[in-house]
Amino acid sequence: MTECLTGGQFCGPLWYVTAYLQALVALKLWKRRVGERLYVGIIALLLASNLLLGTYDFLLPFDVTASWANRNLFTSALPFIMLGGYVRRHERSLIGRLPRSKTFYLLLLGAAYAELLCLYFTDSRNGDVFVMTPVLSVAALV
Repeated sequence: MTECLTGGQFCGPLWYVTAYLQALVALKLWKRRVGERLYVGIIALLLASNLLLGTYDFLLPFDVTASWANRNLFTSALPFIMLGGYVRRHERSLIGRLPRSKTFYLLLLGAAYAELLCLYFTDSRNGDVFVMTPVLSVAALV
């Protein structure tokens, strides 16, 4: 079952390609309309699970030994595709809310490096996604 969700059936290093295709199929089959709050809540839950099972796994009382725990359809591909759809749907309002100064974006970049520096001194070695990843992604896309 895990092989099916992680992309290992084709090529382990290319797990994201399979997870991305699976996420597109899952979103195509998901015809149910959900409210805005629930949609954002699903994105937040999936991103939080990625962070907790990956980059911030040292906070858990147990050891996450499976490398696919944070690299799969549900924790990597689906939340970012859903986030991209949300940004696309609300692009105009997000553009109006983000500051126009370059200083803001430099501060975001500085916060990303500060997070990496803090993680350097912990036992975090498993994650690909950090707290600043979705924030910087949205700021760069908008």
